[in-house]
Amino acid sequence: MGLKSKTSDHDGASLQNDGTAGLEPGWKSLFSFSTRRHLPTLIIGAILALLAGCVTPALAIFLGNVFDAFTSFGAGQIAVDGLRSKIVASCLGMLGLGAAGWFLNSAYFAVFVAFGELQAANIRNKIFAELIQRDVEWFEAQQEGSGAFLSGVQAHIHELQMATSQPLGLLLQYLCRSLASLGLGFYTSWSLSLVTLAGIPIYSSVIVYLSTRMKPSIKAQQEELTQASKVASNAINSIDAVKCLNGQRIESWSFSSRIEESAIHYLRQARLNSLQISFVRWMMFGMFVQGFWYGSFLARTGKITSGEVLRTFWACLTAAQSIEQVLPQMIVLEKGKVASAMLKSIMSQKDQDRVVSEIKGTLYPEHCEGDIEVNKVSFSYPSQPDRVVLNPSSFFFPAGETTFVIGKSGSGKTTLGQLLMRFYPPSSGEILIDGSPIDALNINWVRNNITLVEQRSVLFNDSVLRNIAFGRQDYETVSAEDVQKSIDVAMLKGVLESLPGGLDTCVGPGGNHLSGGQKQRVAIARARLRDTPILILDEPTSALDPANRVAVMKAIREWRSGKTTIIITHDMSHIAEQDFVYILENGTIVQSGYRDIVEKQPVSEKYFRATTKEDVKDFSLQKESGERAYYGLSWEGSPRQSLAIEPAMPPLARQNPREILAQHHAQSSSWSGTWNSAPRGDDAYSFDDTMLNISYDLSKRGILGIPRRDASPVRPGSYYSRPMEEFEMVQIDHGFGYDRSIRTMSYASAANPDTERPALVHNEKASEVQKEQNEKGMASLSHIMGTIVPTLTPKQRVILFLGIASALVHASATPVFSYCLSQLFSTFYAGTNSAKLTMTWSLAVLGVSIGDGLASFFMHYFLEYCGEAWMDALRKKAFDRVLDQPRAWFEQDKNSSFRLTSYLDQNGEDMRNLLGRFAGFVIVAAAITVMAIIWSLIVCWKLTLVALACGPFIYAITRGFEGVNSLWEHRCSEASAVATDTFTETFSEIRTVRTLTLEGYFHNKQADAISKCLRVGLKRAAYTGLLFGLLESTVMFASALIFYYGAVLVASEFTVNDVMMVFSLLLFSIGYAAQILSWIPQINTSREVATQLLRLANLPETGSHEHRGNLKISKLTPIQLSNLDFRYPSRPDTTVLKNVSIKIAQNSATAIVGRSGSGKSTIASLLLALYEAPVSEDGRPTVRLGGEDISRLHIPTLRSHISIVSQQPIIFPGTIFANISYGLSDRASIHSVRVAAEAAGIGDFILSLPNGYFTVIGDGGIGLSGGQKQRLVIARALLREPQILILDEATSSLDPAGAEIVRQTVQKLVASRNNLTVIIITHAKEMIEIADHVVVLDQGVVVEDGSYRDLAHRVGGRLYWLMNDPEHA
Repeated sequence: MGLKSKTSDHDGASLQNDGTAGLEPGWKSLFSFSTRRHLPTLIIGAILALLAGCVTPALAIFLGNVFDAFTSFGAGQIAVDGLRSKIVASCLGMLGLGAAGWFLNSAYFAVFVAFGELQAANIRNKIFAELIQRDVEWFEAQQEGSGAFLSGVQAHIHELQMATSQPLGLLLQYLCRSLASLGLGFYTSWSLSLVTLAGIPIYSSVIVYLSTRMKPSIKAQQEELTQASKVASNAINSIDAVKCLNGQRIESWSFSSRIEESAIHYLRQARLNSLQISFVRWMMFGMFVQGFWYGSFLARTGKITSGEVLRTFWACLTAAQSIEQVLPQMIVLEKGKVASAMLKSIMSQKDQDRVVSEIKGTLYPEHCEGDIEVNKVSFSYPSQPDRVVLNPSSFFFPAGETTFVIGKSGSGKTTLGQLLMRFYPPSSGEILIDGSPIDALNINWVRNNITLVEQRSVLFNDSVLRNIAFGRQDYETVSAEDVQKSIDVAMLKGVLESLPGGLDTCVGPGGNHLSGGQKQRVAIARARLRDTPILILDEPTSALDPANRVAVMKAIREWRSGKTTIIITHDMSHIAEQDFVYILENGTIVQSGYRDIVEKQPVSEKYFRATTKEDVKDFSLQKESGERAYYGLSWEGSPRQSLAIEPAMPPLARQNPREILAQHHAQSSSWSGTWNSAPRGDDAYSFDDTMLNISYDLSKRGILGIPRRDASPVRPGSYYSRPMEEFEMVQIDHGFGYDRSIRTMSYASAANPDTERPALVHNEKASEVQKEQNEKGMASLSHIMGTIVPTLTPKQRVILFLGIASALVHASATPVFSYCLSQLFSTFYAGTNSAKLTMTWSLAVLGVSIGDGLASFFMHYFLEYCGEAWMDALRKKAFDRVLDQPRAWFEQDKNSSFRLTSYLDQNGEDMRNLLGRFAGFVIVAAAITVMAIIWSLIVCWKLTLVALACGPFIYAITRGFEGVNSLWEHRCSEASAVATDTFTETFSEIRTVRTLTLEGYFHNKQADAISKCLRVGLKRAAYTGLLFGLLESTVMFASALIFYYGAVLVASEFTVNDVMMVFSLLLFSIGYAAQILSWIPQINTSREVATQLLRLANLPETGSHEHRGNLKISKLTPIQLSNLDFRYPSRPDTTVLKNVSIKIAQNSATAIVGRSGSGKSTIASLLLALYEAPVSEDGRPTVRLGGEDISRLHIPTLRSHISIVSQQPIIFPGTIFANISYGLSDRASIHSVRVAAEAAGIGDFILSLPNGYFTVIGDGGIGLSGGQKQRLVIARALLREPQILILDEATSSLDPAGAEIVRQTVQKLVASRNNLTVIIITHAKEMIEIADHVVVLDQGVVVEDGSYRDLAHRVGGRLYWLMNDPEHA
């Protein structure tokens, strides 16, 4: 694959950039995804919410009548009978109003929850439909990486759904309640209402100003959370490599720093929101100062009655309370607006620089012959137009013939395949298929007639049969009989026999339950079933052993006889003498022709030169004599000479149109310019080492001329400005089966069922707790809230105490205000002293309002502060615990990378609300209720007891609502997770989806998942809505009872003043309780998220076998495996290694060879302690390093002395220097990094880049070809100067020249005998020849073990056949 860049200024390159640039989302954005079909639901919901909002103002009418009756009775204007009749009439009206409120609140709640579900379903459908049309390059250009991008999309969908559900309904309800209350107030007494509400314009302008200040903080916070998501996603996806390089602290620091930055932005929001709320509280209480003074004046002068004064005040109070109650929802609504704007920006992103190729083309020919002409095609990735990946080149691939394309890594081979698949349009020139321009052809026709099998074989989370069946359009009807030919071609029969479910075995996400070779064979089987006229194979057998490689290629040749086939390869053994070959170097064709002619040309010699017996003999003598320590790496024969040659003319009999092209290419090609222009020496760099905190001692040289270092398991987080989160994944041979029902088990017993090590026993309780929690669905609120204090630091606990104290002060303001209010009420029948009393108590209310405003601010801000600290501490702890889990834990479905990431980043935001938003109000409501009850008991105990008698009924309704809501919240969460998994699988593997034209399949799969989400959501709306309305109406029912009994009591034993005080106290406390009850749905959403985050945070800290040992030894060799039997914990029924016994001496080179799936990579995993090494049947250790049981060794120290280069390298987002020096703290110098890069054969390439070693690669930077990535990872391994170097198919992705450089490097390392033990897991004959000692595995059993010389010449032996006649082997 050619070089590619993803620059930040690319259109649509970054979710957060597009979401924040110039966006000022308004209220309309909440409805950006609403359709006409949603309008009836929205209109009905709005009407119902508005009507429900009128219920409380209507209550003010009855309350005014009640108060009027009591004051008239207190003034002696009416008798007991008159009081009772008026109160009964008012109470009956309140009961009717409560029934209406029950219906209206139930209906509006259900409708708005349904509206939110409809919104989410429509968004998911639209986003999926839009993204499925985006070209591959668009996805690769996402700066934050595909994992974080997809996670961010889901988080935005969740936030918009939340905003358009209950919070939107509450906004409309409270808005209507406020307006209706104001209308009632103005109708009753316009002058009193104006005086009471005189300060509202000032307060409103302050609130609007503070709201506008919050928006930038919301956007900035989401950007930081996106980066945190990127860190988490990359670290979890690369968990093997993070562990192998002791990178846990690096990743933890990177994640923590992003979370802390997001906290800074959130706390700014919290301060502003707290100011808003405190202003409203001040406004609510403060307006009584002028209001009551003027109201009492109007009452005294007889202009209005005392009941009308109370009605007006109650209406104004309700209006102010409505504004206060909606403010906590404003952050949810603001986040929904920003999320909608970001989603809309993703939807509207279009390529400005070019027309997307896929929207062109309408031709749909009836047949495809398979002729392909590539005429003077050049290509540069749009994001980096100055870097030419493919120079103007012409190819001809005739119908019915097999053509090979070879060349160095990064020469443009893979790019050619992608251009033929129309993933990208060429920069110039044209591609013709059967004479028709490719851009004029219908894109589906192109992909239905061309199949691309890539080196990285992608499988989907389904059965083996379904993955093969995806090769056909009618995959639903494909049976086991239909795929038999495909199985035979791919040599899959033996693998399927070993799988527990055969063809029905699930391959897991990405196919990671199969080994690399097994995945590659399934992909080949899929291509065979697809059987298109044109087939492009990009390194199709790189992961296969020689035996399977030969057999599969033979089968492919037989199958593809007479069909157009293009094979991109580094394996020259695939190419027969009569095969036509194109040789690419630096994006240019340097030679083409039939192999028997091309291989004789000087330019081609390095590709076709075979290793001779003389080479082997010379190297054996070299190893025996030994070399001195190697200090400099300057390869002879480095490809710097001009490659322009004059090729010989082929025989006329074999000359065809592309022979003419071949002559032109060879004559016009030169390869020397680019590479020779790279600067050499230290003067080529313009940077200061001191700025990187780099130090090294040139006097201490190692085997590569790299400074010696002490073992350093971690690197300080401040090491480089841009954290690196990815690492190459160790390719684990997963054996043959997978049992999806297995969730938790003892790792020791999984490896060996007959034994269990006691160190893990203490974790059984934790496992049982987690199992119980999973069965119940959600953790209890008491359990969740109980984690707050232990999680916080001492300083944060003080702030929490202050927040709670402020809440109590805030709570006490309400009964104090109620008392003041009752005293103000008494002034209406106080006689001549009423004016003075009115002024006194009005000023008292002013003092209460100021104190309450301050207490409200500190309560909200301190609790938000502690909520953020609590959530962030749990996030960090959870991330650390996740990284600390054994490898087997990540193989469970519930622990997929995407789900873990969503729990840790943006979705985890809801958890903070439990303390920050809801806890304060719960404390206030509880405190007010307790104080009100105590005070009321003192004043009028009988009325208070009657009020308390309503408690059990309200509690039962509350618990019922909470239980039903929790149940359906959990079901909705599970359904949403399925839809999210489908969305993620589709777009994380979009290239394969495109190649197989599976857009329709995944669209239908996603539609089914969305439909299920919608069905579950609508059921939730119906069931929870009914109980929500009942819960809301309990306030009115209880109030009616209290007023009626108050009338009974006032007629006999209590004064009007006492009863009115109790009314005031209980009404305020009931009002607060009702507000809390209305938030139960949102509280349950937060509980669901908190449950998942706590599950991760409570993972056993020392549950992994990695913590058992503490012995640090300086020498890890010799290595000894004794009677080793091993089963993967997730597949305990399949034995991967059987009675394996191997000895590897110090300073030796051992090759472990065998067919795919024989257990070679499993041995590497055990040596790195990724899985626990089981004990033997007699209780003895099965794996010893340096004579010590591996279970006793300190694992970070162990891993600091071992380097592994895996078959599938993954590059970190960061600079090349940071990638190579990952995990080495500040002990890696630029000099040592350069030496390692030169040794790996990538130094010249790095120097050719604009910023050299400080060029950013990975997500958001320059892309590398597979071979370039592999060499970079090899450089990283060499830099660590390990005692043990494990090469797991390290050269499978490299071209012959690159593989030769690596082979020579390893050869010299081995020859130096400088305290290095090399383990080579390989299928390559050239790599095997380096070894002193060879172990041959077959189906997990050692079938040969001996010196290379003995086994290589043992005619009839397994190694002999593998090296000389793989097909026979």
